[in-house]
Amino acid sequence: MVNTILVIGLQVVSFFLLFLLLRKRLERCLNPQELGGKVKEELTSIMVELNRTTDQNIGLLEDKIGELKGLVEKAEKRIALLKREAERRDASQNVYRQITQSKQPPEEKEKRSVQEEVVRLHREGFSAAVIAGHLGKTIGEVELIISLERRKS
Repeated sequence: MVNTILVIGLQVVSFFLLFLLLRKRLERCLNPQELGGKVKEELTSIMVELNRTTDQNIGLLEDKIGELKGLVEKAEKRIALLKREAERRDASQNVYRQITQSKQPPEEKEKRSVQEEVVRLHREGFSAAVIAGHLGKTIGEVELIISLERRKS
């Protein structure tokens, strides 16, 4: 009986020691400070990864913004060019209308010399090509008359 009590006592003591060891280990694993440290480390690594990804995304966005700015500038240049061409076309049409509307009677045309007519039309703002087409002369002749008139002035 003493042996049985002794064996039971030893088992109780060993269970108690085992209980203390397990408790100590659980306390160490579930230590709030240690868990807080692990959580902080994990959050720090997540923040670092988020910052890295954000920087990459910002770089990509800046590249795309630069490309878009270049395309907008290119489009604005083309729009300006188209506007200038449209203005030139409108001006040419206006000049043509003015020439066709300002046809003078044949007697008056005969009275004026070709040189006077070229000078008059040039002063009214018509180009050498339009004047040449209207008078049936070459552009070279019209430009020569205009340059001679400029030298006189």
